Formats: sequence, structure tokens, C-alpha cells
Amino acid sequence: MKSIEDFPSLYKFIIWLYNGRCINCYTLATDISHIETGHDDSDWHKIVLHCRECHRKYHDNGVSDEAIEMLVERRIEYLEMIGREEYI
Repeated sequence: MKSIEDFPSLYKFIIWLYNGRCINCYTLATDISHIETGHDDSDWHKIVLHCRECHRKYHDNGVSDEAIEMLVERRIEYLEMIGREEYI
């Protein structure tokens, strides 16, 4: 199992973790999105990968408790879908 220490940066690890794809629409993605604000970047369990469009929509719709819960669930579903359950 790879770990964050195997990568030169958090960004490179996140790109690898999500196969470079947006967890919502599966297009190529480059935007790191924090599930919750105010947490330490070293907690990669609270970071997902979005394309610009989905990242913008997430913030435009307001970051409510419900939106955070949905993003957490989507993260889990996506990691299961791509066979990376051990990173949940």
C-alpha cells in the first residue's frame, strides 16, 4: 500500500489517489478540494479531487453540513469504485 510519504508532495499523492479524476463527474481534475475548512492539510482523508466546474459548484451552492456529508459519502463511493478501499 502506497502512502503519502511515497510522493514528493501532498498534491501528487491526491492526484494519484483519485486517479487524476474528479470524484463527481470523473473528468480529468486538478483542483484539490477540502471537505471541511480549517483542517490540517496533512489529513488527506479530508481532501478530494474535483474538476474546476464541480469545485466551483460545490462552493457556489454553499458549504453546508449536508453538502459536507454528501462529499464524504461521494469520496467513499469513488474510492470503492476505483478499488482503493484501503484509503477510506
